[in-house]
Amino acid sequence: MRHYIIGTAGHIDHGKTALIKALTNIDCDTHPEEKKRGITINPGFAYLKQSEDNILAFVDVPGHQKFIHNMIAGSSGVDFVMLVIAADDGIMPQTIEHLKICSLLGIQSGITVINKCDSVSDDYLALCKDEVAHFIKGTFLEHKPLFCVSALKGTGMESLRDYLLQGGFEVLVRERQDFFRMYVDRLFQVAGFGYIATGTALGNEVKVGDPLTILPKKKKVKVRNIQRHGESVPSCMSGSRLALDLTGIKREDIAVGNIICHHEIPPTQRIDAKLTFMDEDNRFTHFEALLFTGTHRCRVGVKWMHTYEWEGKKEVIAQLALDAAWYFTVNDHFILRNTANDQTIAGGFVVDPLPLVHKKTTGTLIDALLPAIKNPMAYMLYKVEQSMVILTASFFSNILQLTEEHIIEMIERSDGLMYIKHGNSYLIFSRKQFGNCFELIAGGIHEHHARHPLSLQGIDREYIQHLIKNKRIYKDHKSNELALNLFIAQMEKEELLVQNNNKWNTYGYEPAITPAQLERIKTVETTILHNGFEGVYESDLLEFKDILDRLAETKTIYRLNNKLFHANKVSDAKALLYKHLTAHTEGIKVTEFRELLNTNRKIAMSYLDILEKEGFIFRDGDFRFLL
Repeated sequence: MRHYIIGTAGHIDHGKTALIKALTNIDCDTHPEEKKRGITINPGFAYLKQSEDNILAFVDVPGHQKFIHNMIAGSSGVDFVMLVIAADDGIMPQTIEHLKICSLLGIQSGITVINKCDSVSDDYLALCKDEVAHFIKGTFLEHKPLFCVSALKGTGMESLRDYLLQGGFEVLVRERQDFFRMYVDRLFQVAGFGYIATGTALGNEVKVGDPLTILPKKKKVKVRNIQRHGESVPSCMSGSRLALDLTGIKREDIAVGNIICHHEIPPTQRIDAKLTFMDEDNRFTHFEALLFTGTHRCRVGVKWMHTYEWEGKKEVIAQLALDAAWYFTVNDHFILRNTANDQTIAGGFVVDPLPLVHKKTTGTLIDALLPAIKNPMAYMLYKVEQSMVILTASFFSNILQLTEEHIIEMIERSDGLMYIKHGNSYLIFSRKQFGNCFELIAGGIHEHHARHPLSLQGIDREYIQHLIKNKRIYKDHKSNELALNLFIAQMEKEELLVQNNNKWNTYGYEPAITPAQLERIKTVETTILHNGFEGVYESDLLEFKDILDRLAETKTIYRLNNKLFHANKVSDAKALLYKHLTAHTEGIKVTEFRELLNTNRKIAMSYLDILEKEGFIFRDGDFRFLL
């Protein structure tokens, strides 16, 4: 299936409109002012149809310098360009500018057509062909076919028409986008239908009944009818010229230059972009310009960031500040003209539609940004690691115009990205962020065990937060806390960490205990056990703190009120208490329990507190009962 947009380019009065009429039998000059003045003012449209699966739409763009902005608007969405040069005039100013603009807009497919070849001699035509060959050298047209025709007399037209219809050319595959969008280039009212908007379908197809949004008003509408080349169709794919009949629309809801889209695009007043200057030797580090994208125009301030080599040419990375918010997606092309709108300065495409303000351009920033150019995976990695807050699959879906499912599939194929499901959202992180966090935590655990070599337990959350404090994952506090919690849970899931009693160890950690250390542990344990229900004062065994910590962690001993009680004696007390309470359902007082243990009140209270914390008994007034 071939649905391509073919645009014309070239100087005024070189026969672009006549050429399209000769190819399609459709006159693109439909505006009364165009008829009156004999020049194309607005982009005109026609089509050449061989079958339902082979339709070529033509965009006839203005050649007059005063209408250059309409030329840019008409070229947006063009897949293939015919550079038209009159044999009697040769290369003219708008010939040069149009070809450069086409290159700046990312068009890489096309042919050269020398028109009016019947108006000059064979020798003059040969000179013209030599001039044209020299002119297109080094451009995307250099190795493409050249046709000599006469649009008015029909000379050479059959050969040109056959070439176009038989598909003897390839077009650049545009970056994938899963959602339909369209710049409105014409708007008119039809009695009984309302307002009709026309444009070129970008992204994905649109269907009758689809809900759409008109930006910037954010007006919600539905598609009532779609017309493609004068015929109603149930759907229309990317690369087609179409007219949309929209329900519930008023005149103030829509204007030429607006965007109609399936999937809402976030507004921005700042973009990072790659620029190619018309004159490489005349670049400015800071300047103001008019930006043209699609059918929209706005004023921008341009701040140079970095110059580098791209496909053998010097390119510039710059940040553009818009005078009013607009809607860009990654890789959207644009043209910059001077504020007088009489000279094209540069062209380029969006690298990041929602960048941070770069107060300083560091080498680290540029090294991270350059790989993101024309690389969605690298772009997502760049954004995740530069962001102050956690980014979601939904965020990337909006600015890449890809479904969340597609975003997740890309991440699953990536070595540098990961996602964690949180509620109904997919939160996107870099493996580097995750790895750095684990290294900090693992390092903290290692230091903890270096200080406490006999300890089985790891570090608590407070200590982990202390480790992360100076090397935050995100500058935003809430994002930092959430990321840390999710990372710890993911580390447990991936068996990197293990948690016990809200303390974390590296997975599979076991302290290496020497025979001498084991002997000391047994000695301390025996000392506490042999002291019976009375236990031992912890202050008497301070030199064995690491051993006591280990015995407490393994619940071999219990610590309470500066006393140490062996777990065996706690079990003995538990057995005595159980026997008494099963025989005396009225409960037991401290004095009775003291007599059972044959000890003092303070020791008896300690055992009751331990068993209460263990969930074996509960207290009601002066009595204890089995739980």
